[in-house]
Amino acid sequence: MTTQLELKFELEFGDLLRANTWATFRRWPLTALFILVLLVTLYMVPAMASRGFELADIRGFIIPFLVLVVIPGQVYFHTRSVFGKLTPAQRQHRYSFTDHGIEIDTGLSKATVAWEAIQLIAEKRNAFYISMQKSLFNVLPKRALRTPPDLQALRLLLANKLGSKARLRGE
Repeated sequence: MTTQLELKFELEFGDLLRANTWATFRRWPLTALFILVLLVTLYMVPAMASRGFELADIRGFIIPFLVLVVIPGQVYFHTRSVFGKLTPAQRQHRYSFTDHGIEIDTGLSKATVAWEAIQLIAEKRNAFYISMQKSLFNVLPKRALRTPPDLQALRLLLANKLGSKARLRGE
């Protein structure tokens, strides 16, 4: 089993926050609800302002407040709680991409994931999200890729091994 690419990095709070935000909002019904409530709120404010605000108008902002503030707040505080419980050893990650799959070492645990077990790898602006199940994934920050050739090598490897299951940006 030859290693084609090995990456080491320390997991940071921002990595985990972006990953949890991605996982939360990749479900289209929640994203659609979030956008709809935002648009309705943007319509409601000028409409209410044009006729004058009344104390009873506050009731109209309860649901938008819950959707627009509580959901992102829950993602942030949950992530902060999870990250705060990680030991320094658990923040040290190593990913080895081989012919047979990905070897993941997260400080206190190790796993080998066969290419066939990966359902999706999504490349975003700051990271790759490696999804083994619908709600189980690992984050690989792009800062772990030291050079542009490393990024290109990873994209090529993922495209060859995963085909359409690799959603890459190709920049």
